[in-house]
Amino acid sequence: MVSSTLTDLRALAERGDRYDTFTSRTTALRQTHARKPSLIERLNRAGI
Repeated sequence: MVSSTLTDLRALAERGDRYDTFTSRTTALRQTHARKPSLIERLNRAGI
């Protein structure tokens, strides 16, 4: 569910020319949750 929502948000960011903001926020999300391997794996599989 999280990865599908983030995938949708990534598409919106690309259309709205805000991909840099999306990237910085997902990087922060990854850093905050770095000790949650299943979440990181889901993000990796979704290409986020």
